Amino acid sequence: MADSAVARAPQNPALAEVDLREARSQLAQGNRAGALDLARAALGKDPRSFDAHMLIGELALGQPGNAKLAERLFRQALKLRPAETAAEILLAEACQAMGDLTEAETRLKRLRQKRPRDPRVLLAAVRFYQTQGRADEAVAALTEASRLDPANSGLALQLGHALKRSGRLLDALVAYRRAVGVETPLPMIDPAERPVRVAFIVQYPQGWSSLESVWKEFAEDSRITTTLIALPFMYGHGTADGDLSILSYLRKRNVPFVRGEDFVLSPNFADVVFFQLPYDYTRPAAWSVAQILKLVPRLAYIPYALEIGGGGENIGLLTNLPLHQVAWAICARSERHRSAFGQYCASGNQHVVVTGHPKMDILPMLNKRRDPSLDQFIAGRKMVIWNPHFDGRPDGTAWGSGYSTFTRWHRFLLDEFIRRPYLAFVIRPHPLFCNIFQQRRIMSQGQIDEFFALCAAADNVQIDRRASYLPVFASASALISDASSFILEFSATDRPLLYLHNPHGPGLNADGDFVRDYCATAQTEKDIVGFLDAVAAESDPRRETRRSAYRREFMHLPTTGAAVAIKNAILTRLREESTAASTALAGR
Repeated sequence: MADSAVARAPQNPALAEVDLREARSQLAQGNRAGALDLARAALGKDPRSFDAHMLIGELALGQPGNAKLAERLFRQALKLRPAETAAEILLAEACQAMGDLTEAETRLKRLRQKRPRDPRVLLAAVRFYQTQGRADEAVAALTEASRLDPANSGLALQLGHALKRSGRLLDALVAYRRAVGVETPLPMIDPAERPVRVAFIVQYPQGWSSLESVWKEFAEDSRITTTLIALPFMYGHGTADGDLSILSYLRKRNVPFVRGEDFVLSPNFADVVFFQLPYDYTRPAAWSVAQILKLVPRLAYIPYALEIGGGGENIGLLTNLPLHQVAWAICARSERHRSAFGQYCASGNQHVVVTGHPKMDILPMLNKRRDPSLDQFIAGRKMVIWNPHFDGRPDGTAWGSGYSTFTRWHRFLLDEFIRRPYLAFVIRPHPLFCNIFQQRRIMSQGQIDEFFALCAAADNVQIDRRASYLPVFASASALISDASSFILEFSATDRPLLYLHNPHGPGLNADGDFVRDYCATAQTEKDIVGFLDAVAAESDPRRETRRSAYRREFMHLPTTGAAVAIKNAILTRLREESTAASTALAGR
């Protein structure tokens, strides 16, 4: 296509430059098609334009199936400027994309000999080694690039990721600290010498079940001292100070804590810091991952939810944010879950350990979480939870394009609930549901209030506004849910569940296999009616196969509980690191 443009257009190098400037502007705005048209026009006006060949080649290289075109354009660019490093790097990448690994590697080797101090060449070699699974060579090239440009935080971060993928976790921590401007030696912590200081950052009540059993297990061990730091939850609540409901929640349960605003952040204020959420935008700036990493190198994370939502954006949010990448330890619920980090996290999954999830520690004692007022409402009937997701995204249809199916089903489900007085129904919207629906103009506050009023008028429907969802789990006979962590968590009760699938939404991730093979799914009124009829009739023919698959493949359930497994994993890793450091020091 570039050649036909050359044949048609009058040649004018000055006008070609104008087209190229506009092409780059369009590309910066995300308009790849417009950029390509302008770059082709520029090449037509100046067939010897090096920049036009390069830009068209780069755009082609970014599209599947166009590697051959890119390779041809980069070869032509090199003829115009034989000494241009960027063109040779891209030609090597085009060769690799075509499957010609020998030429790609030969060119990169020649470039490294010609320009041994050029970071661009080293990074091109890194990309090649990483795609070929040659982790040690990638680390060596990144180490050299970082040595040549020690102030480059991006290089230090990439080096940390490469080191972690190679299993060199301590070296990775050093690189990550360098990326945030810290050059002090990495502190070694030996649990045999002094208690390990562990801090837990908590922000919202609904996520406390992911940390509760772990905090208790750590607090009761004389080898560990714990500090619970309560921060506001600063997203979706419409106030600059954020939601501080975590404070009253902890006080009510006599859980000792210190408010974040009263806590003094200083170097090495803890040995290990557990985050409740991976999202920096939910915390005050001083508590971002980068800021805490400057003070404490060992960051740990227990996922706040049992992630099951699909879609590239969601998977990235749950596996590849800065916390996931730089964490010293991440606790996975299963080998499948650990594999997801290996597939999607920039730093791989060498730092991820399968411990099971602490939410499972609470379920054997679920009856202790019953609420007498809820049981009074249920009055001996079978109770069904309906769990609407907040992620509604208008697309001109009744469904929307998010995870939520609320706009499609809310009136139908309420009518179905009302006509079944022999069942009780509890609606527990996601904590962000009302605010997000208003912000996205899906429903006004008045419309939401009107729907809730209709629910309140029904004798067998209740809106659950409790800080904890555990009381409704304790009393429920079944669950109806959008794509939500409730699906995998409620499955531990062995009770039936119905997944409301949005055909316009992102769907489920790999653990959606559990729903597909062992649970009920609804896209029609008939599906929903059939499920509610089965609950009323106490019919659950897939119960045993679902229970077996859940425990075999989708949820690791250690006999001592996830909290003990997490504590042992943390102490063991610290002990092994300390021993390795002592051995290395003795061998010098």
